[in-house]
Amino acid sequence: RIMPRGPTSRGLCSPKLAWHMAEVALLILAVLVLAHTPVVDARKSDLVIGAEYCFLGTGQTLYDHGVATAKLYPGLYAWSSMQKDATSPVDYSATDAFVQEYQRAGMQDFTMTIKLWDNALGASNWGIISSSDQRPKPEYEGAFSTWVQGLVERYDGDGVDDMPGLLHRVSRYEI
Repeated sequence: RIMPRGPTSRGLCSPKLAWHMAEVALLILAVLVLAHTPVVDARKSDLVIGAEYCFLGTGQTLYDHGVATAKLYPGLYAWSSMQKDATSPVDYSATDAFVQEYQRAGMQDFTMTIKLWDNALGASNWGIISSSDQRPKPEYEGAFSTWVQGLVERYDGDGVDDMPGLLHRVSRYEI
């Protein structure tokens, strides 16, 4: 992950840089699509190709071009994006849509990043100490823990409170 440092960035990825990284990822995807042939067929190889910062609408194309594992762009499902405040219900629509799309495409392996807040998308930072200290505020540590437990439970594939239609469990999480 690119982390520019400077007087205004405070060590965070700026919105301009985030969009630039997204453009680069889309350019790479365009090259793969234009090639019309997989780099490697993930279903017939020990080599595993994964994609990070994936967006909705790209699952089938990535899988068709040999990508076997994916990680959704974490800003799309940061805690502050999924839960508007500590007492609001958690909105799993973004994570559900991603897992459903990529599983329908054929992928069985995912990584989810546990992220509290994403400044690139303009989400509220209600639950964190500050934009430069993204730990949960002490009074929201319990709510954050409950959110993490709920996210893992929804995609663990144990049949309890799982996403409807879950085909394969999410087995990797990053913090």
